[in-house]
Amino acid sequence: MVTNRQEKRLGMSVDFHKEFVHTENTVFQFTDCPGFPLYLNNLIKGMHGSQIAVFVVDVNGACLESSLWYFRDQIQATRAFGVNKMIFCVNKMDRKTVQWKQHYFEEICAAIKQLLDKMSIKKEYIKGIIPISSFHGDNLNSKSENMAWYSGPTLLQVLDSIQIQIPPKLATKPFKMTVMTDSFKIPMGTIVCGTVVQGLLKKGMKLYCESKNVGWIVLKIQCGQVDIKEASYGMQIGIQLQNAKRKDLMRGDILCAKMEYPIVAPPRFKTIKSLICEVIMTKMVIYSSKKQCATLHIHALRTNGMFIQLISKIAAKSGQIIENPENIGPYDIGTCKIDVTNSTRCRIWCTTYQENSLLGSIIIREDDQIVGMGIIKEIQFN
Repeated sequence: MVTNRQEKRLGMSVDFHKEFVHTENTVFQFTDCPGFPLYLNNLIKGMHGSQIAVFVVDVNGACLESSLWYFRDQIQATRAFGVNKMIFCVNKMDRKTVQWKQHYFEEICAAIKQLLDKMSIKKEYIKGIIPISSFHGDNLNSKSENMAWYSGPTLLQVLDSIQIQIPPKLATKPFKMTVMTDSFKIPMGTIVCGTVVQGLLKKGMKLYCESKNVGWIVLKIQCGQVDIKEASYGMQIGIQLQNAKRKDLMRGDILCAKMEYPIVAPPRFKTIKSLICEVIMTKMVIYSSKKQCATLHIHALRTNGMFIQLISKIAAKSGQIIENPENIGPYDIGTCKIDVTNSTRCRIWCTTYQENSLLGSIIIREDDQIVGMGIIKEIQFN
């Protein structure tokens, strides 16, 4: 889904892009996310709110072997955000050195299964591994005549067969939406795009931003450039707000139907000081003697965090519970305190994982690698 000059020049996705696909039964919103590690930040931003992950893998085994470490990062990121339905498409079956042959597909298929097994991904999460040619459209919408040996479903058939269950608890809670992109101005008002993470939105409702003491009336709701009357959990929508200014809302803000943390004393706000998180580190060791910094991704928000206290850990090798550990190493499950007051943003908002899994999950990133992930157990305010 190449949309600008930079992507055409590089021959790869740089930012995430959204498009809608209509079938007889369902309307799908596809988000094309970059897979190259340099653009990992855009990958994480784009996948927030997704319910199904479709991984496109090159049939060339050397490509998979050389990119294995960031392919693993992509899978870890989807799991950290609660996506447990995965489809793997083995692409470029039309390549001259492959010529649609079955054994090339089976080699990559075995390598994918081996990786998923090492990562302890449950088999029920894997909805299909499909040989495709995106250039010719083979096995995307209709069965491929070039790969008669493949008897499985096409990509759209697999997508149509997947049932998405909306958590009843989140469907009945007051409306909340994460802002995915910075707002922009049109003559009739300000447009904000985001993902509904709980509750129901209707025209005429008044919405508030958790970081501001102002409210705006919803004038219009759109999904895929089509006007709709209401929006529910999981939908990615655009809403038109009355009298909102362009600078009032930015990526990572949360719009809600009611203020959960009202003003303490004007113009002072109650702000998040630190997070108590349960984390599992994959490529980074946290030491109690150091104050280490990392980039945190919480829903659509990116912020800086500093590990200031290690509370406990379950050692990966022994399974022993250690209080006040000296470090949390790879694949240890640790509880730690993360300070977020030095954030580049003046104010951040999130919830605990128990309250809302989409707002309470975190990905820990260092440069172009995912080094850990976790959940928010407690929020401490100043």
